[in-house]
Amino acid sequence: MKKRVLLLTAALAVIATGVFAQEKYDGSKKNTIFFGPVAAGYERLITPALSAGAEAGINLFALREFDSAFLIAPSFADAFVRWYPWKRVFFLNLGLGYQGGGMGMEVSDGKKAGVFHIKPQIGWKVDIGKAGGWIFETRVGFGTTVGGDGGLITMTLPLLFGKTF
Repeated sequence: MKKRVLLLTAALAVIATGVFAQEKYDGSKKNTIFFGPVAAGYERLITPALSAGAEAGINLFALREFDSAFLIAPSFADAFVRWYPWKRVFFLNLGLGYQGGGMGMEVSDGKKAGVFHIKPQIGWKVDIGKAGGWIFETRVGFGTTVGGDGGLITMTLPLLFGKTF
């Protein structure tokens, strides 16, 4: 029994050392640029639990609500606010922006339709190696348009890499 208690204590000490090592990062690096195959952006940490930023890219998955037509590569530009509930890895993201026209978004005069959209998302950002250096980020969410002819539903699942500075 004593052997198990000592092993468990030793294991917890090793695990706790790794957890607290992440907390020693002073957070002096507040800017992050991120990029991926279909998006790029910038994030600025305002407080340890709140950040703001902007991103632009292409949504690969989009559906029009009124006729379930699949759209090809509508572009977007967003401003976002993120809240990190535990001041670390996981975040809630709210993006507000403009969804440009993709194939299938033509209006009657042949021009592409563009609409404003809201994109709530949940995601996580993980340090690769040393805290405050390179990061890997992914998130999932659904966006919907505001106004315009019919709604547009987009699904986001970006895989992004970035650098904190």
